[in-house]
Amino acid sequence: MSRSRRGVTLPELLGAIVVLALVTSLLSAVAFAMLRAIDRVAVSESAETTGLHLIARLENAMEDAGPNTYSLSCSGAGGCVVLIQEYVYEYDPLDGSIDPLVHPSPLETTLSVHDGAIWIDGVAVGAGAFTIGPASSLQVVDDLGAITVTIAFDLLAADGRTFPFTATYEFTESAIPA
Repeated sequence: MSRSRRGVTLPELLGAIVVLALVTSLLSAVAFAMLRAIDRVAVSESAETTGLHLIARLENAMEDAGPNTYSLSCSGAGGCVVLIQEYVYEYDPLDGSIDPLVHPSPLETTLSVHDGAIWIDGVAVGAGAFTIGPASSLQVVDDLGAITVTIAFDLLAADGRTFPFTATYEFTESAIPA
């Protein structure tokens, strides 16, 4: 007398559960790796955006200063410079001449790197979700009146990664015209 069996035996059921557990663990590991990679890319893109914004802000501040000369009389652990505009040229529409206009008090813009921040006229420039690395620096190179101001800074992410950036501005030092 043979009985026909219907259904699944216990070993078959256990085998199916083991296979599903293995597939689930593999899929979850792949999903976790993908999420981590997506997060790393998002942090990298955010660092790139923040770094380029800081470079533009620094270079615009230096360009807006319109310096004729500079001074290193300020203090900043990572470097400091005062960009000085003593005069500008002004167009006179009446006679069509371009004449120097000397400022009674020179216009000054101070840039410095210290205390884990970059400062423009005493105000720290924001770095968003990042911090400014301790190796960041400001350097001034004077090559016979051709002045180059370089601000090298690192953005530090919460996950410990470092993203280096450099802002540069060049101008020619000139005395007040007679």
